[in-house]
Amino acid sequence: MLPKTQPHLGDRALKPRVDMVLRSLPLTMVLNPIWAALSIIPLGGSFPSFGVTPLEVLIAVVALHVFNSCIAGAVYVWATRAQATPEAVFRVLLVMQLWLSVSWGAGALACWEDGNPTNNTFLALLVIGMTWALAITRSVHPLLFALGVMPMMAMFWLRATLAPGEAAGVFMIFSPVFAAYAWFLGTSSRARVDQMLTARFELEDMAAALEAARSDAVTKTIEAEAASASKSAFVANMSHELRTPLNAIL
Repeated sequence: MLPKTQPHLGDRALKPRVDMVLRSLPLTMVLNPIWAALSIIPLGGSFPSFGVTPLEVLIAVVALHVFNSCIAGAVYVWATRAQATPEAVFRVLLVMQLWLSVSWGAGALACWEDGNPTNNTFLALLVIGMTWALAITRSVHPLLFALGVMPMMAMFWLRATLAPGEAAGVFMIFSPVFAAYAWFLGTSSRARVDQMLTARFELEDMAAALEAARSDAVTKTIEAEAASASKSAFVANMSHELRTPLNAIL
């Protein structure tokens, strides 16, 4: 059954896919600035081995993610109240996700310190953590997932490529590998979503067919009852019309 219904899943499945992403936006609004604020704590100078990022840069990073939370909130409110089409909401989500991905990549690059393996490893873990989160929340659509992961990973890979140090060299090699692995995880997750949506649509189609059959049966029952009533009225009228001349003949 799955191979037959899968090719027809696209347009019909867009709305439930969009709804899945929209349901994750309130959590994004809360966690993004908190995650950014927690991430800059080791980089402010309290832990020198992590590097010392200027305070104004750290404030700008947090402010950027607070602004991004406001963007996510505005998109959520608009999408849930404006009665927009799934296609329009999806286009807005694509633009928003591209911006969020670039923002996370820019924040990591702003805190990067050349030749500091602790700093570089910490930032790599942040990027990997965001990629993992996107594999969970954005894998319902391949384009949305790609716009969420690829810009951020490309920016980090380019910075690691241009930076000196052994840690940067390791990340230059393994960043594409991890991106490919994240894409594989997203594909597997999306396949499960497709199976769920296929089963859901099959149930909806079956329910619609049953409802149509029930309506047709009710209509035919009413027609049969009407025909039976007409037949009874005809027989009664004919009996009355025949009774009078028969009585006269008798």
